[in-house]
Amino acid sequence: MDYKQLWDRWVSLTLLTEEDRAEMIERLHEEVTSGITALATLGVAQMGKVLEDQAYAKKDEYLKAIAPVVALSALDGYFLSLMEQGINPQKADLAKQESTKAVGETWSRGHQKDQNKSYVEKIDPVIILMLERIYDLRVNQTLSFHPEIVDLPYKVTEKLHQYIGWSVYQGYVIGEMEKSLSRP
Repeated sequence: MDYKQLWDRWVSLTLLTEEDRAEMIERLHEEVTSGITALATLGVAQMGKVLEDQAYAKKDEYLKAIAPVVALSALDGYFLSLMEQGINPQKADLAKQESTKAVGETWSRGHQKDQNKSYVEKIDPVIILMLERIYDLRVNQTLSFHPEIVDLPYKVTEKLHQYIGWSVYQGYVIGEMEKSLSRP
């Protein structure tokens, strides 16, 4: 596998226009978009719990601003998984893929029982570095929206940021689940 080429292709996705990104997302299976939405909603809810005991006046504003970034983080992981499989998310029409119908439910069941961990443990070490880089980029993006969040205790901001990394990894897991469901 040419990791540099894979990374460059992922970076090119981040440079798409909003219209091109929306078009790409429309070609995804409904189960994937529902799964990404559920994953992001769960991540943001957990981030809200982290902030419950903090004296942060902009909590609701912060959560509203970062919710799209959490969803985008999951999509980043998912798209990286697709591209690693040789699938171009800009051209592939994944909406009609029958095997994908079970991916949201499979992810949810696995998440509830912590069985998705087995998918994470199988990730190629170089892909892990890419996922970590995506995580760093998305954390920096959230910091640009609310830089004063770093005035909270380090433990709090680190917990918040961990949910962004979790979203990146779980998006990748959804892609890997989709791949395993499509195998005969």
